[in-house]
Order: sequence, then C-alpha cells, then structure tokens
Amino acid sequence: MKAQLLLCGIFALVFLLFSSATSDKNPASNSLTPPVSISEEIGLPFVQNDGLMDSEVLYFVDIAIGRVLITKNGIVYPVPPADHSAEYGAVLERFRIGSEYPAVVSKSETNVSYFLGNDPSKWKSSVPTAKVISLGEVFSGIELSLIASSSNIEKIFTVSPGGNPDDIRIPLLGPNKIQPSPKGTLRMQTGPGAIEFSEPVAFQEIDGKQTSVPVSYRMIDEFTYGFQISSADYRSDLPLTIDPIVQSTYFGGAGTEDFGAVLYHNGSVYIAGRTNSSSIPGTAGGYQANSGGSNDGFISKLNSSLTAVVQTTYLGGNKKDGVGTIVAGPNNELYVAGLTSSQNFPGMNASSLQQTYGGGIMDYFITRLSSDLTSMIQSTYLGGSSGEFCPSLIIDEPAGVLYLGGYVSSPDYPGIGSGSAQSIHAGGTEDFAITRLGLDLTNQMPAGTFISTYVGGSGDDELPTLMRHPSGDLYLVGHTTTSSGFPGIDGNSAQSTFGGGQNDLVAVQVSANLDQIIQATYIGGSGNEDNQHSVMDAAGQIYTAARTTSINFPSTSSGCTPNYLGGTSDLVVVKMTSLTSAPVATYAGGNKSDADAYIALGANQVYIAGKTNSKKLFGIRGATGLQAVKKGSNDFFLARFDLSLANLNQFTFLGGTGVEYEPVFTFDGAGNMLFMGQTTSADFPGVSGGAQSNHAGGVFDLVVSKLSNSLE
Repeated sequence: MKAQLLLCGIFALVFLLFSSATSDKNPASNSLTPPVSISEEIGLPFVQNDGLMDSEVLYFVDIAIGRVLITKNGIVYPVPPADHSAEYGAVLERFRIGSEYPAVVSKSETNVSYFLGNDPSKWKSSVPTAKVISLGEVFSGIELSLIASSSNIEKIFTVSPGGNPDDIRIPLLGPNKIQPSPKGTLRMQTGPGAIEFSEPVAFQEIDGKQTSVPVSYRMIDEFTYGFQISSADYRSDLPLTIDPIVQSTYFGGAGTEDFGAVLYHNGSVYIAGRTNSSSIPGTAGGYQANSGGSNDGFISKLNSSLTAVVQTTYLGGNKKDGVGTIVAGPNNELYVAGLTSSQNFPGMNASSLQQTYGGGIMDYFITRLSSDLTSMIQSTYLGGSSGEFCPSLIIDEPAGVLYLGGYVSSPDYPGIGSGSAQSIHAGGTEDFAITRLGLDLTNQMPAGTFISTYVGGSGDDELPTLMRHPSGDLYLVGHTTTSSGFPGIDGNSAQSTFGGGQNDLVAVQVSANLDQIIQATYIGGSGNEDNQHSVMDAAGQIYTAARTTSINFPSTSSGCTPNYLGGTSDLVVVKMTSLTSAPVATYAGGNKSDADAYIALGANQVYIAGKTNSKKLFGIRGATGLQAVKKGSNDFFLARFDLSLANLNQFTFLGGTGVEYEPVFTFDGAGNMLFMGQTTSADFPGVSGGAQSNHAGGVFDLVVSKLSNSLE
C-alpha cells in the first residue's frame, strides 16, 4: 500500500460473531457465543493458501467460531448454528479484490505446516503467514486491508483523494434478513444463526487533533450496505477513519518496564516510564540510544493508531532513573520529570538550576526535550540530602513557569526560604512539597521565579497530585497520617476532623506565589484512605480517585454506588466544588480488592481505571462493556460516570490471563481513550497489528490501548 494513499481516509470495520435462534422475537436468547470485541481477542495470522484448498481461496484464518476465507470474490464468514446438531451457515461479503494476489502489509513471525493424508506431495511446511494483508483497490480509489483476531476480522478501507466513501457498497449473500439495530450495529440473520457488525465510529485528524465525524450504517438495498457520513462534518481532503475497534500494543524489551505516563500531543502518542531492558523498540536515532545504568527512564513516540513506534530515547545515568510524568511545553518541546540516583544524569551542565545531585535515596530531575526525541535542551536536578518521591508536573505557559509537586523527606529541600508558606519540614517521614521554577530550567531565570514550600503536618504526607486552579492558585490532593494540626484545616473546612484509620485524604489550596496555605480539608472515613490520582476541570472542581477501606466514607449517599462493595479495599471517586463545602462521592470497584486508581475527564464524563481481582464489579457479575469477564488474577477495570457521580454509564474489564497493574490514561483529539499500564499477560487483548504484538519478556511489559470512549 502506497504511503501517500494513507493521506486520504481509512475505514475500519469489526464484526462480532454469535449464534442465535432464528426467531426475531428474542434473537440473542439462545446465544451460544456472546458478542465479543477485538479488545478481548488474541491476534491471529492469515495463512496463505498454498494448494491446501480451492484456488479461489487466497488466504484463510481460523478464528474461534470457524474458518474465514479470503477469496477472489470477497470474504466468507462462517455462521455457527443455534442448534448444535445443525450445519454451519455462511455469509459472503462480495467484492472483487483489486490486485492479482493480496499483498503482505505486515508479516507474521509465525509459519505453519500441514501434513494431511499419506501423500507427501500434499504436505506443506513453513507456509508463510501475515498479520496484515492488503486486497488492493476494491472500489475506485479505495483500498482494503485486513487484520484478524480470534473472533474478529477488521476491515480497513483507505480512500484516496479521488475516492468517494459513498462508493463503498457491499452486497451480502447468505442472510435472509439484514437490519441496523438500535445500538448502531448491523445484524444479519441466516437460517442457522446470525452475525453482527459492530457500531462504526469515525474521526478525522485536523491540525494535529482528531475530530469526531458522525457515521452510521446505511442500507443501499435489502442486502447491500454502506456508510452514511455527515457531509457537514466530513472534509474530503483529509483522512477519515471509521473504526469501532480497540488497538493495543506491547512496549518493552527482555527486562521489565514500569512506572509510567501517557500524553497525546500533535497527533502522536507519547509514553514514558522506567526500564531495565538493555534494548527497547525505536531507540536508534534517539537522543540517548543506549541504556545508561541498571534502570533508565525512557520516552517513546508512537503514531496515533499504535501501529508503529516512531522514536524512543533512553533517559538516564549510571544508576537508577525513571520518568514519572510528561507534559507538552511551548515551542513543540516536551518536559519530563522523574526520579534519579545517578550523579551523571544527562543534560546537567553549568546552566542547570541545580547542577549536582542533592543526595539521599533519590532526587527529582526535570528535562526539556525536542518532541521528536532526538535532542536534549536542558536538565536540572531538584532535591535535598534525603529523598524525593512521586513527581507531579504542570506548566503555566503564559507566566513562563512550571510547578513540580511531590513528597520529600529532605530537611534542606531546595527553594525553601523566608517567603515560603511553610519553611520547615513539619515532621514524620515525608511532607508534601511544591516548587515553582522557570521553563528554561536554568540558573538564569528571573529573580523571584524559583521558590519552594513544604506543606504538611507532624505525620507522613504522601502521594499528592498537583493541579492549577483557573484563579492561578495551586491545589494538591494526597493522603496524610497527621490527625491534628494539619496546616489550613480549620472550622471552615469541609471536614475539619480526621476520619480515622491510618490515613485520610487531604486537599490543600496554596497561593500561586507559594507564600500562603489558604485552605485545607480532610476527606475520609473510619478506615484508611490512600490518594491515587486527581484532576481539575475548567471550572476548578476537583475529581479524585482513591483507595479506601472505610465502609462509612463521607458523602456517598447521592453517589451511584452509596455502599461499600466488599473485599479488602474499594476505590472511591470524590467530587469537590470547594474545600469548604461537602463533596459528593461514590464507591467503585468490586467484591474483593481494588486499587491503583487513575482518573480523567472526557466527553462530559468522569472516567476511572484501576486494577481488580473482583469478578463482580458494582455488584454485577460480568461487565457490560467491551470485555465482559475478568481473565487473570488481576485485570484492569474501567468505568465512566456522569459529572454528578450519580449515574454509572458503563464499566468493563480489560486484561489477559496474567496480571495487570498501574493504569494511566488520557484522551486523543477525537475523544478516544489512550490507556497504558503494566502487564504480564502474553495474550493482552487487541495487540494484533500493534507496533509490538508480543510480550518481549521480563516480569512486566507496558501495554498501550486505544479504546472508544464509550468503553463498549
């Protein structure tokens, strides 16, 4: 497939296969195989027909319900019978392929051998296979490629500038009835059973951002379908993608990858984390092509479809390093922050704000990189003599400053002075800390720009998320063991007394100049609360996801799940309009243990992710989203709520047969979720066709997934 043809438009279809009774009154009542999404499936290779069957068959692939044939006249799908004793049916999508023989777009590493019968002339060994094949131009100006998973075939239509998506007209032979469903799918009933094509979604990339385009199936005649695309939203000079699938990819080497952050910027997906692999994908040409120590940080740039690694760079010195957060800055630069114990961290020089390692267990580092990951602009250490942990980074571009939040044990943390809101480490093992510094990261920043403050009480204060209010003030949410005397907590606080247990959540408002702690509040019940992640909306409202063991967490009565769900811990989602008024909260999770919460806002919804070993989520056995059941001992789970937290709109499992940990996610310009986490699963869903389709080794690889924001 010519690269320039990809500039025109890509159309993707996924079909969901299931059997049902022939009666239309309740077509799914006798389902033998429930509808499944590619997100749940293992990628399978297309096998070239090397004399194994009729010459009309070019490739075939054996999916869960039978053999799909790629022929000169279209694609033949098997249809499982509703009655086990009946024969299979079939549906043919009829079109002529546009090339003499399918071209291999992406070769599979797997070859297959067949030894059929006792005639050696019929035996075949090392038959080549492919992950992605192209059928060429099946309509004028429109090419078609295919990807397979264990229960799905994905069709990707690529429309050239001279092509017209209205020309996609596909007759279906075999069904006795074809009907769009109320949920947007296309259902085809045959005598033995039925197949269903999942609901299409469409987007275009405009000025580096993906923009949704309304799309639906249209029936051209009784047995021919196409697409109805909104002409008001569609630009024919730009790519158009119709794609209901999940795409995933592993990322990693022979060691272990963990930590992590994900960013969507200018049409690309950036991931970052920590690795002890001596070789990871895409480092050739990067700023730092080789590993520097026992653990290095890394940043990798992937294309928006997660099918290719564009560039990767290690980032680290001769000891232990890891990237914990990544944000986009001005001039198309990236800023990353993390932890290091290396005294030779790259990019440190005489201009760095802090040129030398501060000491102790770990220091922060902050680094400016070009967005193509090929050049370093500046780095600086930030740390004292003891230890720094858990960086959270935000940029105020108009003011030319960035803020770094975290928690520290150093009594001599840099930037603390007489103008700081809290100039003394208050006690315990760690206090929160916030630092403001210039975007250049150098010691030449204007006077008064660089300042830090502690925020904390006599106990341990940990795991804060730093946010910037529209007013300019800073907010952080973490958890604390300080049961009295926490700065800023007073009679005006939404919760002025410690709830109990070992930890409560605590939210704090600090002035932009870091010279005043304005207000704080506890949030917690009689058990333990551990902050996981928080986010602020454009109106300054805070949404927090945390872990709790409290069966009496405050303010859950108006939430969609007011009661503790069971097990050793639940997640809880909290909405705060201010630190002086009662929040709204809801429990989230299942009947066993739930943790590792992450939260973000998108499409006027609140999204959370976590890990769970619960089979029942929200009191329901079996999820209603794209993956119905838990597959491993720990799977990810995702859920979306309305902004009031009063209604749960969807939830799903996501994972393979191994274990999954530490989810993070963001959204692209079209509203699709870009999800990343750690996995040991060799069968994580949707990796077929991804940039790295196999788990590379070690304990954990990272896995990145692109999901519809419906979670369906």
